[in-house]
Amino acid sequence: MLRGAVTFGEDFEENYMKKIFDLELGMTQTISHFSRFEDAKPEKGADGKYTYKGTCKVNAQNKLKKFYSNTSLFLLFSALAVFVLTNVSEGATKRSSQSETQIQVEIPPADAAE
Repeated sequence: MLRGAVTFGEDFEENYMKKIFDLELGMTQTISHFSRFEDAKPEKGADGKYTYKGTCKVNAQNKLKKFYSNTSLFLLFSALAVFVLTNVSEGATKRSSQSETQIQVEIPPADAAE
């Protein structure tokens, strides 16, 4: 549905809006340009109109691969950090409880004090 809507928008802008307004690209075409080129940028000409430049073309498949790779790495590092921090915290708790149980206090017999 989205691809159909974008195609219709681009067709409408190319065949109808450009006849009414003097534009290089319509809104849908501009969004598509920025989506399709990683290095997309507008350049304002001397006449005040924008031209849109970009050379590094990307497609949706590469964007999805990059998104899921980054998300997977983030989740993996987060899980590792939680695991390490939990073990460090448990180790500190065990060490402090062991040191408390190793303390022995000698109490003199009650009759020795008399």
